[in-house]
Amino acid sequence: KIESLTKREHEVIELVGHGYNSAAISSRLFISEATVRNHLTSILGKLGLSNRFELAVYAFRHRLVELQPEPVNPRANSAPAASDAATVRRAVI
Repeated sequence: KIESLTKREHEVIELVGHGYNSAAISSRLFISEATVRNHLTSILGKLGLSNRFELAVYAFRHRLVELQPEPVNPRANSAPAASDAATVRRAVI
């Protein structure tokens, strides 16, 4: 089953495992939300799963996704906020 997954499907699984929703996945992978849904449908079918929750559990059990040392906020931008930058500057000075 796992062997039949494409590289892109593995990328989608990893992002689902880290809590990203379809909009966030589409943004990170530069694809449409419809394409994300198509990938999810394909993944669920190939693995015999019913929903994203089952996919996340399956992904962790089969080590398709690793736990992050810190919680990931899927809705946050990768760039630090201005207030974070000010805090870092104060800590460095």
